[in-house]
Amino acid sequence: MKCLFHWGSHMPVLSRLLSMTTGDVLEIGMGIYSTPLLHWTCIEQNRKLVSIENNTDYYKMFERERNPLHLRFLWNNLMEVNIINKWDIVFIDSEPGSQRKELAMKYADSSKFIILHDSELICNMHYNYSQIIPLFKYSHNCERFTPNTLVLSNTENLDFLNDL
Repeated sequence: MKCLFHWGSHMPVLSRLLSMTTGDVLEIGMGIYSTPLLHWTCIEQNRKLVSIENNTDYYKMFERERNPLHLRFLWNNLMEVNIINKWDIVFIDSEPGSQRKELAMKYADSSKFIILHDSELICNMHYNYSQIIPLFKYSHNCERFTPNTLVLSNTENLDFLNDL
């Protein structure tokens, strides 16, 4: 059985970026750790959160938490989603994992920070993050916690993440 603590290894990165930004947040792939953190932090900070999920079970898990600042959508094909907005944070932890790199590229020019979970080297054969890292001006792989978390940006230097 996989340890549930490993599923939340992206929390320090999300928390850090949420504390440093004030704009809208897009979550692609809801989860038992990311969605509650993003939901309550965005409400507290009075900022918009949009969560998109293609798994009915995950979507239903959070349907009782209603707030006008948190919009949730169940969408069968995540690649078809095209929400035009400027995002401070785009967090991608969706399935199928093979689409994550394409989703990151889709939001590369409309976001300050893109966060991708499961970025350790052994996972590259599944997620292929190495193919998109060179396409961004800044990248930082947070290796302190496993699974690792990758942050990409075309506008923001990521040296402030060196301790994560």
